[in-house]
Amino acid sequence: PGTGRWLRPAGADGNRGGGIDVTFSAPKSVSVVWALGDPWQREQIEEAHCRAVERSVSYLKERVPVVRRRYDGLVVEQHAKDVIATAYRHTTARGVSGTEAPDPQVHSHVVITGAVREDDRIVAVGSRAVFRGAREVGAFYRSALAEELAEQGYAIEQGTGKDGKYFEIAGVPHGLIEDFSGRHREVAKAAERFRAKHGRAPERGELRNLALENRRAKDVSTRGDLQRVWSQTGDRHGFAADQAVHLVNF
Repeated sequence: PGTGRWLRPAGADGNRGGGIDVTFSAPKSVSVVWALGDPWQREQIEEAHCRAVERSVSYLKERVPVVRRRYDGLVVEQHAKDVIATAYRHTTARGVSGTEAPDPQVHSHVVITGAVREDDRIVAVGSRAVFRGAREVGAFYRSALAEELAEQGYAIEQGTGKDGKYFEIAGVPHGLIEDFSGRHREVAKAAERFRAKHGRAPERGELRNLALENRRAKDVSTRGDLQRVWSQTGDRHGFAADQAVHLVNF
């Protein structure tokens, strides 16, 4: 950055691969409390999320062999001494057709642009290893986030979601979680259309493509507009800042 020179050399074909986006997304109830709770709760949840992301990136570095080296024609995967990455925190999901504002969704995009080998050389990241380890690293993130939130006084409801792999903050109305999950419903409907057309459920890669095909550009909304729509949704379920505060056991 100080000289304007590339941090790592070009590949054999003269090109440099782009960064790999590893996304860490909080369970919906966490985003609900973030959106409707007191300002101090918002700050508290953002800090818990950021700590969980940092811990997850460290876990990725320690457990996922992101460096690829070639010895006598044989490619070997190795662990990196460090990774070069930048985290971008977002707080809304993509908009859904027919809705006034996007749903709250606390998540971070960690863009890994390079790895540091044991010899301190900066090299490209082995993308296949990152994709293979995505589920494991994602599970670690959710575990770390649940731990961080529990330390802040939130009761954790374990074993939620598909195959019981997720968690929610206990006490957040399930109907409110569903109302704030418009993007999930949109992708689920696309999967149903795929099943009706092909006679089978989409595989993981096909489901990812369906999500990409059915996503809208992110709308520009003011903070006031978002809060107004979110508060109206919360009011329909009797959940606002007073109820969010009582979720914390001081």
